[in-house]
Amino acid sequence: MIEPRTLEKLKSIPEGHWGEIYGRLVIYAATRLKLSGFQPRSEIDGVEPEDFVGNAIEKIFDGTRAWDFERFPDIEIHLKGVVKSLISSHLKSSGRRPIVQELELAERGDDTDDSQRDQSDYADETDELRITEAHWSYIEQQFVDDDDGLLVFYEWLDGSPPREIAASCNLEVKDVYNVIKKVKRVIKSLSKVFNNV
Repeated sequence: MIEPRTLEKLKSIPEGHWGEIYGRLVIYAATRLKLSGFQPRSEIDGVEPEDFVGNAIEKIFDGTRAWDFERFPDIEIHLKGVVKSLISSHLKSSGRRPIVQELELAERGDDTDDSQRDQSDYADETDELRITEAHWSYIEQQFVDDDDGLLVFYEWLDGSPPREIAASCNLEVKDVYNVIKKVKRVIKSLSKVFNNV
């Protein structure tokens, strides 16, 4: 449910301005998809940039993704973050390597630092270990009131280094590391929450 003041603020944005925002967001979504090398693999992948933008706007209006307009007054910047996270989530629906890697390491009890890991530690996409939509929802639910944390999570899934994530999200590097630690704890908890992955 959207907070009334937020809804009022959204409705105060002129319709013409919404049209301009929508157009720029579609270009942004198309660019992110192109840069990611996204290739449709199934019917689920039959999505267009407009789908991500429409979904992002819908999530803002229904309150699923809260807009802190006092902290982030520019709705377009906030929507770009939502679009980016929706695209990242969609792209991970078939690969999701970092999560699979962390789960494998958790099962082996391996606490080796990321920088010391050998490439052989990384799971291949053909491995049996897979993350379901229920697991995905559980992970994202841990960031329901933390948009910054969710953005860091998706950047981390994209393989971005912490310093780059900090710069792109306008955060301190230590805060990025703290989110990454939280993500790893959440991933390790999947086995307990769902009994088996």
